[in-house]
Amino acid sequence: PDGAPNATGQPRSSLHFNIWYHLGLAYYLEGDFANASRAYDECMKVSTNDDSIVATSDWQWMTYMRRGDKAAAAKVLARITPKMDILENDSYHKRLLMYKGLEKPEALLDTTNADDLTIATQGYGVGNYYFVMGDTAKAKEIFDKDHPFLRHADLLRFEEITLLARAFIVNGVRKIRLTGGEPLLR
Repeated sequence: PDGAPNATGQPRSSLHFNIWYHLGLAYYLEGDFANASRAYDECMKVSTNDDSIVATSDWQWMTYMRRGDKAAAAKVLARITPKMDILENDSYHKRLLMYKGLEKPEALLDTTNADDLTIATQGYGVGNYYFVMGDTAKAKEIFDKDHPFLRHADLLRFEEITLLARAFIVNGVRKIRLTGGEPLLR
């Protein structure tokens, strides 16, 4: 388990979940959506609670949309409902509800009471949503925003690295190489 803190003090993921989830993320970030799909399909097999289901489903949906497989993406959303037992992955849950049309993108970008990780997670999700829906101008606008999460003193998280990578890609960069600790420090 990753030991992420939650209200119950109990981890909501397993080692197998974390391996498949992060392998899928690595493939996704490389643009290898076929292998990302396979990894997230395996991850879903070990997603045993609503938190792990929404985390996996969010990346599955984005991966299928990037592959142009709207039917598979729609199947991912079929299991997502507004009433789920979410302790850790509220941002992913809200993104999935947005993909279903039950949340407005603007609502996910409201930073009034959001912490830095939520801002980064929602910013990437909304930007990517516009990108896969074909509104590249709106996606670029979202990715180009001055995100306050950059002031945070912790290491960059996967969602933040993804947000930055997408901003570079939308602006024409075709190769990104993380070489060590320096890009991970703020």
